[in-house]
Amino acid sequence: MASWIGARWCIVLNALVFVGLHFLYGNLGLVHLVGTFFLSWSFLKSETLLVPIALHAMMNFCYALFLVVCYFCWVHSAVATSNTKTQRGAENAEKKNWNKKPSPSGGKTRQASEVRGIGHLHGAI
Repeated sequence: MASWIGARWCIVLNALVFVGLHFLYGNLGLVHLVGTFFLSWSFLKSETLLVPIALHAMMNFCYALFLVVCYFCWVHSAVATSNTKTQRGAENAEKKNWNKKPSPSGGKTRQASEVRGIGHLHGAI
């Protein structure tokens, strides 16, 4: 086709078809427009379809690897944020001493089970 309409028009026509197909699949971006010029150029220079197919597969693999890394970074940050909130919650509970009440003898603190009245049952069970 490059011999009929010239290399430049062949690249432009290929770009329109490539971007049009990615638009139909709902996956359109600037990278596709730039990538199609690169893939068309690689085909014209190599004169075989194997080179642009291999380059396209390599670009797809790199993009998939990027998505996996982003996903694991997102999951790790969500877990870290969750652990930080849990840790802060425990620190706030300790500051409030919600489970400790002063005992009538000596101002010592009692366990939560003793406050609820079941502390004497531990030895009986």
